[in-house]
Amino acid sequence: MIIEKLRFYERPDMATWPFFLSPIKQIINDDLIFNNQVTFLVGENGSGKSTLIEAIAEVYGLDVRGGHGGRQYASNGPPKGILAEHLKLELTVRGHKAKNRGAQGFFLRSESALGMLEFMSDVGVPGYGNNSFRSISHGEGYIQVLASKFQSGGLLLLDEPEAALSFSSSLALIQELQKAIKNGSQIICATHSPIICAFPGAEILELSDEGIQKKEWSELALVQHWQRFMALPDGYLNDL
Repeated sequence: MIIEKLRFYERPDMATWPFFLSPIKQIINDDLIFNNQVTFLVGENGSGKSTLIEAIAEVYGLDVRGGHGGRQYASNGPPKGILAEHLKLELTVRGHKAKNRGAQGFFLRSESALGMLEFMSDVGVPGYGNNSFRSISHGEGYIQVLASKFQSGGLLLLDEPEAALSFSSSLALIQELQKAIKNGSQIICATHSPIICAFPGAEILELSDEGIQKKEWSELALVQHWQRFMALPDGYLNDL
């Protein structure tokens, strides 16, 4: 394990976003312990998954727009997110604070991934694949980069990596995740994909109005919704 615990050591104004979200309030009060090399954060839009992943990336020393540690995607980046700036998140990393550990990590943020990956590919940064992003599909580019980055170990933070992936590419991602685990990586991934969070042996944390709950794959609301929709799509569509 690289990150063992996520905690706040300064109490914020609980009436402001995102501190009033139930999952964030739970972490403020009780900490968040990581018990597995692979942790999936699942939940509806607005539950705090991406906000939490981005805060972890910032505190760990990674560029919030994504990419590998020890560099910035651009000189003039966005201001720190509210969790990292005002809450002063502390990550316990093998008994030490996470400051300056970013060189050992990689962050894939779905909102800015395409631009970041195209830039890295165009300028020939090592570790972003041999094929130019402009010569392959979006999904093929994702898999190319992740296959390379997952070989080096370290902390891998993924925010909705399924955004560019087909069904078969999602299965290919699971294969790359398995390789990453063998290389000693720790993976924390926010996802809406029932395929990706079916990763064998992973810990799944569901974020909702009830807080953060550890769930089995079959217990997840997203899995149950997909199962019902695939069995009877008209039942959902007629109710729109």
